Amino acid sequence: MIPRIEAWLTARGISPSVLALRRLSWDGSRIVIPVTRPDGTEFAKKRRDPDATSGEKYLCDTGGTRTLYGWPEARGSDEIWICEGELDSLRLVSAGLSAVSSTAGAGSWDHAWSSLFSGKTAVVWYDSDEAGRSGASATCYSLAPYALKTVLVRHDQSLGKDLTDFLLATGLSPSLASLRSCGRATVTEFHRPLSSPRIRFPTAIATGTAKPPLSDVLARYGAEPRKPVCVIRCVLHEDTRPSMSVNCNSGLWHCFSCDEGGDSWSLIMRKEGCTFPEAKKLMNFT
Repeated sequence: MIPRIEAWLTARGISPSVLALRRLSWDGSRIVIPVTRPDGTEFAKKRRDPDATSGEKYLCDTGGTRTLYGWPEARGSDEIWICEGELDSLRLVSAGLSAVSSTAGAGSWDHAWSSLFSGKTAVVWYDSDEAGRSGASATCYSLAPYALKTVLVRHDQSLGKDLTDFLLATGLSPSLASLRSCGRATVTEFHRPLSSPRIRFPTAIATGTAKPPLSDVLARYGAEPRKPVCVIRCVLHEDTRPSMSVNCNSGLWHCFSCDEGGDSWSLIMRKEGCTFPEAKKLMNFT
């Protein structure tokens, strides 16, 4: 690693010991980040020179795949932080935390990964832009049926796009206690829906209709529309003002904030983080 690049990385809060442990290097034009696949083989993800102003920010070797960067090192921990980029995860590791990131960006969480977090606390902290906010919400909903506790962190966008920018701007240590008390970030805990792993609907509903009525699904998730057609706070994410349009007559809904929508089955699948056949089984539909 040349001194200029190492100085930039350490200024971002990544310790020299972590750089050495994770074997980051310099190939003459890009920062090389080795990524281990589940089968133990590796590929390289390469970050653009921080002084460069053009070109792809990240590139992967031929054969690069979507995987969880840092999982082999984090898997034994009871609390794992999930962020949007490899360097952000190394910033958290440098602070003594266990951290991972998807190698394919904010919207690439694989639902198959969620079961890996069974019995663990998952802390999700993505970038503050729209892609990051949407991706973080989707990741939380996928994790909720499996993780012991899922925590969503969102920071003030004016203090930086990614978590490293935010930590540099505020001087905070990356801990839930400091983030809760700083006043420039929100920390929201998600527990399993209705304080139980799965929700159940009355047998009369399950056997009497082709799908659960939207009004009943919303009620089970703590929302009771005052009118059949109205706008309410979205039940899929932290919604400070109503953004979810519901039509209980047609059974359709759409959130203009997280840009999700569909029918009652879609809502159950999003909230439970499951497939349609799994949703039907959960609801005792045949």
